[in-house]
Amino acid sequence: MRDWMLEPEKDENLIKINMQIAHEDVNIIESLDPAETPDSSTLELLTEADKPILAYRSYLTDWESRGWRIDRAKLEAQKGKAACAIPSPARRKSKSWVLPPIPLHSAAK
Repeated sequence: MRDWMLEPEKDENLIKINMQIAHEDVNIIESLDPAETPDSSTLELLTEADKPILAYRSYLTDWESRGWRIDRAKLEAQKGKAACAIPSPARRKSKSWVLPPIPLHSAAK
């Protein structure tokens, strides 16, 4: 949301500027190699502005320790061959699900 240039006649120009900026970002992101960040933050230079990234990675670590990480290699191997469903609390209560759960990594010990 913006809190300046609120007049309706400014909308089109501001949308155009925002889309230009977004496309510049997309072009950079799509050309990144490697496309994924390292597994360890010791291989990156993180700044104060990266606190949200560190918080997100902390959540990922917690979820992985619970066995909630999708096994992307297994999922990719079955692509186009089988459908699967994301596990849910209801799946634990009822065993009558038709689709198998999405492949997950084992919980970290």
